[in-house]
Amino acid sequence: MLETPWPLLNPPHVDRADQREALVRQLTISLQRGTAFRFYVHALDGYGRRSLAAEFFHEYKEAFGEAWVEVEARRADGTLVAPGEMLGQALRGLSVPASELPDSDDERRHQYGLLSARHKFLLVLKNVVTVEQVEPLLPSSPTAGVIVTVDHDMRELRRLNFEAIELGKLPKPFGAQLMRELLLTEHDEIDSATMGQLLELCDGHPLLLRVLAAQLRGQPEVARKIVSDVRASRISVVGLDDSGHIAATLDRVYQFGLTRAQQQAYRLLALIPGPDFGISAAAAALGLSEDATDRQLRELADRKVLHHDRERDRFEFHTILREDAKERALATEGSAGCASVVRTVLEWALEAVGPREEALVERWRVWPLTPTGALESRSVAFSWFDAEWRSVCAGVIAATRYGFNDLAWKLCVGVFSYLRIRGHIDDCIKTHNAGLEAAELAGDLGAVMQLRSQRGAGWLAKGDLDAAEADFRNSLEFANRISHLPGLQSGYEWLGKTELARARVAWRVAAGSLTAGDDHLAAAMRYFGLSRQVVSGAGAALPVGQTDRMLALLAMQESRAAVAKAFACQRAGLPATAVSEAAHIAGTHAVVALDYFGPDHPELDNRAKCLQLLGQAELLSADPSVSVARFDEAVALFAADRTPRAEAAARADLGDALTALGEDERARAEFTAAQGLFAELGDERAAAMKARLARD
Repeated sequence: MLETPWPLLNPPHVDRADQREALVRQLTISLQRGTAFRFYVHALDGYGRRSLAAEFFHEYKEAFGEAWVEVEARRADGTLVAPGEMLGQALRGLSVPASELPDSDDERRHQYGLLSARHKFLLVLKNVVTVEQVEPLLPSSPTAGVIVTVDHDMRELRRLNFEAIELGKLPKPFGAQLMRELLLTEHDEIDSATMGQLLELCDGHPLLLRVLAAQLRGQPEVARKIVSDVRASRISVVGLDDSGHIAATLDRVYQFGLTRAQQQAYRLLALIPGPDFGISAAAAALGLSEDATDRQLRELADRKVLHHDRERDRFEFHTILREDAKERALATEGSAGCASVVRTVLEWALEAVGPREEALVERWRVWPLTPTGALESRSVAFSWFDAEWRSVCAGVIAATRYGFNDLAWKLCVGVFSYLRIRGHIDDCIKTHNAGLEAAELAGDLGAVMQLRSQRGAGWLAKGDLDAAEADFRNSLEFANRISHLPGLQSGYEWLGKTELARARVAWRVAAGSLTAGDDHLAAAMRYFGLSRQVVSGAGAALPVGQTDRMLALLAMQESRAAVAKAFACQRAGLPATAVSEAAHIAGTHAVVALDYFGPDHPELDNRAKCLQLLGQAELLSADPSVSVARFDEAVALFAADRTPRAEAAARADLGDALTALGEDERARAEFTAAQGLFAELGDERAAAMKARLARD
């Protein structure tokens, strides 16, 4: 048995269960077949490449004769260790005294071949830079295993029968667990919000987590100051590492790991707003064709400066790499050059957003769209927004920061429908705060009018009725100032929806009192009437195709008002005739709206809402058998449109209809599905569904 020192372990260990499982699986195969065990672990420094090898060795050291041989391939300054010196390290690991090492590289290579053929050991080649450093050190016997650690995906090793293991950033739960284990009892002295921000700063970087934990040990009270200093740019995330190891790693990767073209791409790509990006946005930033950009991105992913999410075909920087790249961009391209790249990317985004937003909703906009070809389908447009919406929202913020006010508010208008339909309400409000500021600075009154209305819709969705009303009134004021008929129609409609929401609240708070919400309901109907007057008086002055849509939407709102009144009558214990009368009115309006939002209409959500209202009217009219079919179709449409909150509400209605028919088992399944969806969304209605299930 070789007398070699074992590697020290540095607990607590990072959970790399999948990677350890791959190592164990291959070790089992190698032992069964008598084949060589060869792996290369690729990740940037600080991700635990050597730690993974050490932990694996300690768990399975008997398979390697309890012998660990470690060879360093790169010096701290980034230069390569000479081949003869690497062979000398390997021979020393195989118990050859320093005084007996051969002088020439050939003699060392010969002696290493003889010794490696006679022993079982695990050879760990650290920080390898080229495949030529590996080949002379491959053991002669399959009983010796090899693990190579590299800071990029060295695909050339695969021809030498190496398997690859990639170490990415730690998933959030594992990062949180590591921080808890590092801080011990002091972890609980830091409030959860601050701890969440600290973990966000580290972004799953194992070494940075350890560095930050070391700073917090003994002084957990400085946690908030660290967060505020980084947020205010008083210190950088990399600056948290007093040792300078992370900064040195970034310098080495940039200076020695990237070609000149890759260095430029590294800098420019970091300027793209948002958490990640696709090939098209990258092509805009780099000024290259999409094919050339794709090759560049994949090379950077191999060099580990980008992470490639292959399932989504999106690329992202680690937080500290993005920060480093931005600093280098500012130093190299200058502030004007950086601004130019950002504007180019945002102009690409605006051109991409326009026709896709129009594919989602056939409505008027103060920003005229100029599609260059046929509109995409609604589902394709949704897929694009699903991938890009965070970047578009970040683009609004970036545009305001750079003073690109025209781009900021137009992007804001363009992303609104998606955010509303998908339920990203907080992001909608945050984005519109910035967009409104930009529109006001640009002096565009029409933009202010529409953005106020859209932000008001966000407040209404959150239940902040006072904030919603203030925005809708402000929007209406601007519509009057610029004589904007669609803005006037919309303003009155949204004020009506706000009053209807107040009526619902009043009826819910004063259960059993029908009069509690009557004033608000009357106000809602007045506003809907004013909205109708704008439409009927506008004639051909409205945008093409908008008159019928506006009237259909108003019919939908009037149906909602009548349904709300019917439910209030029911809760107040009024005679069935009063409930049926309101339900009949609701059904009549719903049919009118449904006639416009027919089976072939692209706005699936609005058709589903009409069906849901019609089903509610029929259920209130004691006709549950018909309402089941309405709710079934509404559920299917909401599910197809991937709007889970609306789907959950429709499932709850379907459960009520099935209960009325005596189909209790199927009703329970719908209530259970609704409860699950509401719970996933953090919707308070989950508790009501849970209580309903408990009663049944």
